[in-house]
Amino acid sequence: MNEGQEEFLDFFIARTLKDKRDEAEQVLIQAFSEQEHKKLTTANLTDLQNTLLPLVKPENYDEVEAAMNHFANSL
Repeated sequence: MNEGQEEFLDFFIARTLKDKRDEAEQVLIQAFSEQEHKKLTTANLTDLQNTLLPLVKPENYDEVEAAMNHFANSL
């Protein structure tokens, strides 16, 4: 995992529902591992968002969604 991925993981986990943190961490680590072997596409990121956003605390949803959308725009 590179530095940017670690930063995003920390950012995301801090904003995840407490009982969903392990699940979120597993999903993100798997996504980062896959990203090392193939380019992340907009479709992949949409799937990832659909999996991860329901795990976010309601009060942090907009912030996390904005961060993920910002990343999507860089693809």
